[in-house]
Amino acid sequence: MYAAMKGYKETVKILIENKALVNKRNRNNVNALIYAYMFGHDDIADILLQNGSDSLDKSLNVANLNEETLLSDNAPLINASRNSTNEIFLQKLIDNGADVNYKNYNGDTALIYAALKGKINFVKLLIKNNADINVQNRGSMTALMWACHRGDLEMTKMLLDAGADKSIKKGNRDALYHAREYGENEEIIKLLTK
Repeated sequence: MYAAMKGYKETVKILIENKALVNKRNRNNVNALIYAYMFGHDDIADILLQNGSDSLDKSLNVANLNEETLLSDNAPLINASRNSTNEIFLQKLIDNGADVNYKNYNGDTALIYAALKGKINFVKLLIKNNADINVQNRGSMTALMWACHRGDLEMTKMLLDAGADKSIKKGNRDALYHAREYGENEEIIKLLTK
């Protein structure tokens, strides 16, 4: 499981060659396949599936993704938003009860991480599943502020169209400040000053 979580592809192959149990589970019944997807190692997930791992649906159904697991600081949905590239995995976590508005110890949500990492498809998926678009983390940052900070015009437009509030502030700094000082995208600045 550790090798799948950390992305050690060659180690996973060696373990499988040496008859490691690909469906072995931890105390929460989470297997290596879930960890591979959660931490963005789709290539390792493919290797596991080719070597007898339970399907993702079966893995999630057997896993004890109870409230404690889903809402921990290492919550699968937050980790997937931060690390994964697999939208299907993200949706399956939501379908299995992950709270799209859960905040970790820093107040970050899956939406904030997806915006921070520039994952527009994840942002769309989370909004479609009722993520709070204007949630602020402990540092008072929002998904829109991160999109502006990154200079991501497409994500900024999408967040604004979905109802993101451009007037929310972090101290005296709003989305426009982040666009001007960090994003340096004139189109975003024009969009925010309309």
